[in-house]
Amino acid sequence: MANGDPTPEDAVMVGVESDLLNDLLHTLEPRARYAVEARFGLLDGERKSFREVGESLGVTAEAARRLVSRAVAGLRDDAEDILSV
Repeated sequence: MANGDPTPEDAVMVGVESDLLNDLLHTLEPRARYAVEARFGLLDGERKSFREVGESLGVTAEAARRLVSRAVAGLRDDAEDILSV
């Protein structure tokens, strides 16, 4: 809309995107899901550093980075599969 308010279609798309993201995140192992959610601020709105994620999981920042990287790559592949249907 010209006034910047979201249209009903925008609201539906936000809901669909949120549902898709939630469905994708549920495909991850609990540790990987936590790492992705913490890193991207999906838990509390605050993005955590790899160091913070690693400390929460009892691993190094580098191990947390690798975990997030692998998880995001898997989510990307899963999303492509879902959207190509």
